[in-house]
Amino acid sequence: MSAALSPASLSLAWLVNAGCAALLGWCLRARRRTDHVNLWDIAGAYAFLGLATGVASEPEQALQLFGLPPPAR
Repeated sequence: MSAALSPASLSLAWLVNAGCAALLGWCLRARRRTDHVNLWDIAGAYAFLGLATGVASEPEQALQLFGLPPPAR
Protein backbone atom coordinates (compact mmCIF):
# COMPACT_ATOMS: atom_id res chain seq x y z
CA MET A 1 0.00 0.00 0.00
CA SER A 2 1.39 3.40 -0.88
CA ALA A 3 2.00 6.03 1.79
CA ALA A 4 -0.37 8.46 0.06
CA LEU A 5 -3.41 6.24 0.69
CA SER A 6 -2.50 4.63 3.97
CA PRO A 7 -4.75 4.98 7.02
CA ALA A 8 -1.95 6.90 8.74
CA SER A 9 -2.03 9.64 6.11
CA LEU A 10 -5.83 9.75 6.18
CA SER A 11 -5.70 10.05 9.96
CA LEU A 12 -3.32 12.96 9.70
CA ALA A 13 -5.58 14.65 7.14
CA TRP A 14 -8.67 14.24 9.35
CA LEU A 15 -6.83 15.65 12.37
CA VAL A 16 -5.57 18.65 10.38
CA ASN A 17 -9.15 19.28 9.26
CA ALA A 18 -10.30 19.07 12.89
CA GLY A 19 -7.72 21.63 13.91
CA CYS A 20 -8.69 23.97 11.09
CA ALA A 21 -12.39 23.71 11.91
CA ALA A 22 -11.73 24.30 15.61
CA LEU A 23 -9.50 27.27 14.85
CA LEU A 24 -12.14 28.72 12.56
CA GLY A 25 -14.81 28.20 15.20
CA TRP A 26 -12.63 29.88 17.79
CA CYS A 27 -11.77 32.84 15.53
CA LEU A 28 -15.42 33.34 14.56
CA ARG A 29 -16.48 32.92 18.21
CA ALA A 30 -18.99 30.27 17.20
CA ARG A 31 -21.47 29.34 19.89
CA ARG A 32 -20.87 25.90 21.33
CA ARG A 33 -24.37 25.10 22.54
CA THR A 34 -26.87 25.36 19.71
CA ASP A 35 -29.78 23.31 18.41
CA HIS A 36 -28.13 22.86 15.01
CA VAL A 37 -24.77 21.60 13.76
CA ASN A 38 -22.00 24.15 14.24
CA LEU A 39 -18.26 24.34 13.63
CA TRP A 40 -17.46 22.72 16.96
CA ASP A 41 -19.56 19.68 16.03
CA ILE A 42 -17.76 19.42 12.70
CA ALA A 43 -14.36 19.72 14.40
CA GLY A 44 -15.35 16.96 16.81
CA ALA A 45 -16.47 14.70 13.99
CA TYR A 46 -13.19 15.26 12.13
CA ALA A 47 -11.23 14.52 15.30
CA PHE A 48 -13.23 11.34 15.93
CA LEU A 49 -12.60 10.14 12.36
CA GLY A 50 -8.91 11.01 12.62
CA LEU A 51 -8.42 9.12 15.86
CA ALA A 52 -10.44 6.13 14.67
CA THR A 53 -8.45 5.96 11.44
CA GLY A 54 -5.21 6.27 13.40
CA VAL A 55 -6.16 3.33 15.59
CA ALA A 56 -6.88 1.27 12.47
CA SER A 57 -3.49 2.02 10.91
CA GLU A 58 -0.37 -0.07 11.29
CA PRO A 59 2.76 1.38 12.91
CA GLU A 60 4.80 0.62 9.78
CA GLN A 61 2.45 2.82 7.74
CA ALA A 62 3.00 5.74 10.11
CA LEU A 63 6.77 5.30 9.85
CA GLN A 64 6.53 5.18 6.06
CA LEU A 65 4.43 8.36 6.08
CA PHE A 66 7.21 10.27 7.84
CA GLY A 67 9.98 8.72 5.71
CA LEU A 68 11.45 6.51 8.41
CA PRO A 69 12.60 2.95 7.71
CA PRO A 70 10.55 0.11 9.20
CA PRO A 71 12.08 -1.56 12.26
CA ALA A 72 14.20 -4.65 11.72
CA ARG A 73 12.61 -7.88 12.90
